[in-house]
Amino acid sequence: MPQCLPPRTWIGLPLDCDVTRMLPITAARTLGHQMARRHTGRRWALGGGFAVLAATTIGAAGAPQQVSARVVATTVPFSVVSPTVADHPTVSGDGRMVVFTAPPANADGRASSVWLSDRGTRQLIELTVPRDGIRLGNSVLPVISADGCVVAVTTEMAFDLFRDEDRGTRWDVYRTILPECGGVANDWELVSTISGINGQDQARGNVDPTQPVAVSGSGSVIAYARPFASLSGNDDPLNGPTAIDVVDLTKLVDEPGRSVQAAGLPAEAAGNGAVYVGERNPALSGDGNTVVFSSDATSGDAVPDWVLPVSNGATTPATVPSQVFAWDRSNADPFTAVSLVSRGSTGPANAGATNPAVSADGRLVAFTSSATNLVNSPSLTACRTSCPAQIYVVDRDSDANFVFDEPGTTSVTLVSRVPAVTEQPIIAADGPSSSPTMSADGNTVAFSTQSSNLLQIQTPGGGEASDGDLLVADLGTQQLRRAFDSPAPAPGAHAHPHLSANGRVLVADSLVAGRLLGDTSITGRRVVLASFTPRLAIAHGDLGTVTVGVPGPEWYVNVVNDGPGAFVPATATSDTPDFAVTGGSCLDGAPVPAGKSCSVYVLLTPSHSGLIGGTLSVAETGYGAITLTSPLKGSGGEPALEALPAGVDFDPTLVGQNSAPRIINVSNVFVGPTVVTSVGISGANPADFSITLNGCGTQIIMGQSCPVVIRFNPLASGRRTATVTVGTLAGQYTSIFVSGQGYYSPSLITTSHARPGARLGISGTGFPADATVLLGWGDGAGRTTLATTDATGAFITELLIPKGDRTGTRTLVALVADGTEAGVAVQVQRVAASGPGTASWPRP
Repeated sequence: MPQCLPPRTWIGLPLDCDVTRMLPITAARTLGHQMARRHTGRRWALGGGFAVLAATTIGAAGAPQQVSARVVATTVPFSVVSPTVADHPTVSGDGRMVVFTAPPANADGRASSVWLSDRGTRQLIELTVPRDGIRLGNSVLPVISADGCVVAVTTEMAFDLFRDEDRGTRWDVYRTILPECGGVANDWELVSTISGINGQDQARGNVDPTQPVAVSGSGSVIAYARPFASLSGNDDPLNGPTAIDVVDLTKLVDEPGRSVQAAGLPAEAAGNGAVYVGERNPALSGDGNTVVFSSDATSGDAVPDWVLPVSNGATTPATVPSQVFAWDRSNADPFTAVSLVSRGSTGPANAGATNPAVSADGRLVAFTSSATNLVNSPSLTACRTSCPAQIYVVDRDSDANFVFDEPGTTSVTLVSRVPAVTEQPIIAADGPSSSPTMSADGNTVAFSTQSSNLLQIQTPGGGEASDGDLLVADLGTQQLRRAFDSPAPAPGAHAHPHLSANGRVLVADSLVAGRLLGDTSITGRRVVLASFTPRLAIAHGDLGTVTVGVPGPEWYVNVVNDGPGAFVPATATSDTPDFAVTGGSCLDGAPVPAGKSCSVYVLLTPSHSGLIGGTLSVAETGYGAITLTSPLKGSGGEPALEALPAGVDFDPTLVGQNSAPRIINVSNVFVGPTVVTSVGISGANPADFSITLNGCGTQIIMGQSCPVVIRFNPLASGRRTATVTVGTLAGQYTSIFVSGQGYYSPSLITTSHARPGARLGISGTGFPADATVLLGWGDGAGRTTLATTDATGAFITELLIPKGDRTGTRTLVALVADGTEAGVAVQVQRVAASGPGTASWPRP
């Protein structure tokens, strides 16, 4: 548990600090990481397993069956970025800039060019425009830096004629600084160089155009793949392994150390007949100091060698599985600078690992692997050597001491898995998953999958072999949701996902953009974008009565992020001088991931007697910035009351139910007796809390206290907050912040068997009150129907199953617009005909 901050009074409890360790005057119970988790959504526990509301089955076959809810997200804002066929997009950290590959504006013989879509100015700009005097060529696989200033591309065009001879088949990496950041349009700087005979760096010309480059957060460090070159020169540049070069663009061309080969490869080729791929798929941390890659060498050894192939008796050349490694460029010791990342408690991934992505600080690494030994899963044990590829995340510093890869301090989480409560067995995705991409904080992971068991509503098949459905996982809130979601999902025909640094924008290329938008004029593969708005909660700040002219106690006003994506606060201000913002973690400039919180310290120094009001604003900056406001309130006068604890956070509570009661003791801190005349509830959600006992209706002598008992009875899901105010006859008062998490537990009840041509009776409970519920089959086939819940969140309806409808075990799903969802398995089967003339009728 992190060390708590100095004793202060809390307004909105944090998610990562045990407030019970603070001084009694400010003690308040917190649920730690659980506070933002108990809301409707697919969930899992890091290092342990998914955690969702438990599923139960009641009755035998043919009897009513009840299954508790598993919830996915609702439809999110979705748009098509490219006006023509396009692919391989990447997006800037704030989601404003998107670069991608598409045909050139002019039909000049090139197949592909690089384009920039500026969502802020709504401009679409071709970046790789041919220059006079250079040979035309294609440009592919653009990558934009997180700050949105630098674009790196792999291109056949020799933009630097001084260093690029432009002969034969050639590919090089160039970068440009966008005009918004002080650059010049179509001004390209050569990145991929090799030392020439005359000592001057020349264009390398042999960059691998099938592997995207990696770019640091500011674009000052770029990594790319090119053919491996042994010391002896006995290499196959076309079919041999690749190596990774890392270029520090803060150094001048020809300056020593500007371009270096990544550590981790042997000096010579293997020469054993096996096929090696070498180092591939580079990824860079935000500062460029950590280079993550896959390799089929023993790259983590002090002296790397090629991994020996395991003979399988085949006549074709053997291949060797790769592992994922991390190279710390700041570590001057070549024997310890490279670490193996793709390993569990029993050793390296037994089926290899590829396609890594890394968080900005280098701590979290996602990758793809078909291994069976990284987590304990019966489903992976059963499939043995034929397991579909899964998505894993490795925490290289699980003890958070800023030392990576210490023995026993790394943890592995399977992201592509079926949700379950913590102690239930891990069930992996039943189809291959690939292409992981991470937010800067590593808390949000998006990936492509062809599985059918991760979400209840399935997408139809379709697309190319490498396409899949795109899912987004928030590790902090333990939610798994579909990126391009709709009540009847389009085919999972998407590829090449890329997340913005804040995890709130996802770009990809898709074959079904027109289907998602309902626009038949949109055809072919297009670059598409989904944007997510996090659910943020900020408490109302009531600081009570404070002596005029004297600074009162410092209060914490907390901002809770329920996701999806991160909130990145930059400023916290008060519009009233009496309320001073004195600090807090919201001013650190660090992202607040989903499932976490930040705090603002507020201090009241009344300038006069009586009520004082103001507004606290906590705001991001830049494109897509979010601003939160909270009313501030207090009073100038002589304090008479003090509450213990000053804040209460209730256990997550089912909507419509009552929590366990909590007792607040209100003490008289005045110099004489005082009389409590009012106990009330105000703030954001006052109706979600109730006072069940007011023991403060009489005079309180100096130094004595009286009890106030409060319950939490949420009216809706999500974070619910309010302020309990206890006032005196003289107008002094104290306030207690109360909060809790409401959640739904919807369920469907129907018969376990049904037949085509009949109507299926359905009842539901535990849904939002007075809500429209869409009911249909999780496989997307068949009819749908609508129902409306009553004041208790229940409904009764029926669904016609057409005679020609699909049979077998199917999942009936009920979905509400806020994302609340429940499902139940139904066996749809045809019934043999009976009567005269049928096979079942007795023959004479």
